[in-house]
Amino acid sequence: MKTLKYKKLSDKVITPTRAHRDDAGLDLYASSMKIDWHKSQVNYGTGIAILIERGFLGKIYMRSSVKNKNQFLSNAVGIIDAGYTGEITFVYNIPGNNFYSLAKFTKQILFHLKRLLNFDRNNHFERLLNRFIKFEQEKMQNIYKVGDKIGQLVIERCYYPELIEVDEMPETERGANGYGSSDYPKTGE
Repeated sequence: MKTLKYKKLSDKVITPTRAHRDDAGLDLYASSMKIDWHKSQVNYGTGIAILIERGFLGKIYMRSSVKNKNQFLSNAVGIIDAGYTGEITFVYNIPGNNFYSLAKFTKQILFHLKRLLNFDRNNHFERLLNRFIKFEQEKMQNIYKVGDKIGQLVIERCYYPELIEVDEMPETERGANGYGSSDYPKTGE
């Protein structure tokens, strides 16, 4: 595939770039973001739609800079099938951020308890919650923002083999051994 057709879906979109001529991935930029506190996720839109030809597929990867962020791509690698022409989006998880929603909810309950029962007169629990909420908010400062490079698009060949059902699988050296089985010596060695 020599060319990749793309469309900008809004005026705020930054055209995908390649930092170096021989880079495999095109850098994609966030043109929108929405935080879902209940799922501890950030949904990013790129504002870009692409047309991948049959025989190819797109793979969406995290950038190496994600090591400096407090988030990771929710599905590790995203697949864009040939013929899909919708917006390319990313969903990043924010590890440990469920506590932020819990702390905000607990603070609301504490407010009502204080009013009804004259509870926690010295505000110890409330001060602790406020410190925790501030800590969680600071973590949120270390995520990708609109305008940042948020991932890479890599185009690869794709094959469409015909499926043939068989009654038995042939014997191979590995057989059905998986999930770390090559870390252990074979029986009898």
